[in-house]
Order: sequence, then structure tokens, then C-alpha cells
Amino acid sequence: SSLIDNAKFARSTIPFINKSQYAFYEEKILKNYIEQNEIENRMESALDNNEFKVYLQPKFNTRTKTVYGAEALIRWHISKDEILLPGKFIPIFEKIKNAMKII
Repeated sequence: SSLIDNAKFARSTIPFINKSQYAFYEEKILKNYIEQNEIENRMESALDNNEFKVYLQPKFNTRTKTVYGAEALIRWHISKDEILLPGKFIPIFEKIKNAMKII
């Protein structure tokens, strides 16, 4: 049963436009898929619970030795001890946003 499930999952990872008839199952692909689903499922509650924090990183002019602006950085505080960096969640949010445009 689990072998069949793994085979079905591997097949589902092949893009439709790629006419390939086979795929290889890899545990890391499944782990990545599960992680993405967890992030998607937690997104709305994270917004409601103010888990996203914005940090301002100053932009500094070395010639004039002055701060001339700031860059906004976002971090997702999943728990008291765990922060999820934007490289993990922003691509997933962008994928969701693009999918919503299609619908």
C-alpha cells in the first residue's frame, strides 16, 4: 500500500506539460511537499495571531556616514524559539497568490 502511494505521489510531481511516463520517488520531495502544505495550512492563523514581524534594516551611506533609509524584512515567529525565514514561506505564498489569480 505504501509503495503504491509513493508511486502515485512520484507520478503527481511530473508537470502535465512534461509528457514523461515515469518518475522516481524521493523522500526529500515528499518531505518538502508536506512542509509546504503545513505552511499553507498555518498561513491564515499566523496572520490572525500576529506571528509575522517586520524588522527595519537601516541603509547606511558610507561616504556621508548617514542612514538614508531602511529595508523592511519579515520573519514568521512560529513559536517562542522558532523563526521561519522568508525564503521558506514567501515562494509558497506567491504560488498561492498566482493560483488565486487564475481562479
